[in-house]
Amino acid sequence: MSMKLYKRHKEHVFDSYCKKIIKNEARNIYTEINIKNEREISLEQLTIKDINKITVFPEYFLEDSSVKCNEEIIQIKNEDIMEIIMGLSEKQRSIIIFSYCFNMSDRQIAEELNLVRRTVSRYRNKALLTLRKSLEEKMYEKEVCE
Repeated sequence: MSMKLYKRHKEHVFDSYCKKIIKNEARNIYTEINIKNEREISLEQLTIKDINKITVFPEYFLEDSSVKCNEEIIQIKNEDIMEIIMGLSEKQRSIIIFSYCFNMSDRQIAEELNLVRRTVSRYRNKALLTLRKSLEEKMYEKEVCE
């Protein structure tokens, strides 16, 4: 009988030891994750201004086919589209680029440009209308010339 009690006691001691190890490892992992979260920032959490601070744009890539939008440099390969975009107002250009190049929502664009969300929507719609009309005119001119 005493042998059974002794084995049972040893099993309980071993069980307790294993539980303590698992608990301490979980605590260590939790501490590591917290330290990592304090030191590191996800790229998704960075704003455009923060990304600009850590990004370098070599000057030799900048040609006539680039547009500057709030310290962001976007290259556009299609000359017709480039010409039309350069004809837009600065705010319309910024809104179009933020919306379609950076996939930003109206609310995010409004915060970036210090505008009201509805104003951003109106500027974008007006810019898209201008782009559509200008592209249709250019396509018509190309068809007529050929």
